[in-house]
Amino acid sequence: MLLSPAMQDRSETIGRIPKPIYQRSPQFMQFPVSAATGGIGRALRGINDGKGFVLISHLGEVYPSRFLPLSGGNVRRQSLADIYRNSPLFRRVRDSKNLEGKCGICEYREICGGSRARSFAMTGDLFAEEPCCVYEPKCQVTKREEAEPVAV
Repeated sequence: MLLSPAMQDRSETIGRIPKPIYQRSPQFMQFPVSAATGGIGRALRGINDGKGFVLISHLGEVYPSRFLPLSGGNVRRQSLADIYRNSPLFRRVRDSKNLEGKCGICEYREICGGSRARSFAMTGDLFAEEPCCVYEPKCQVTKREEAEPVAV
């Protein structure tokens, strides 16, 4: 392993070579490019708001993301599993048919989905296109089924 002169001096004084970043922080782990990941070399999901991830506040409110201030329910009144599976908010966030703009026609909408928290913060619409995404869909989905409307 080649280290910069500064790191070499530091590693000799400490007596060990630092671990690569993905061993210290698993969230930086690199994923191999394969058909399972859509050939884009990353985890199966991009943004996980409400897709296997929840945040429970100190008051028991359950949110799809730390940065999305919309609660799907409260664990003091109902079970977490019930909130996650049946809350209209969580069901809508997981359904990619609700996405609008370029996210709604993007070929990676099932893998990525864009940041719903950022969309909500910048546009006020939970399902608007990701405002900071620079990707332009190459193979646009032409026919989209309409999702059932549910009030948030």
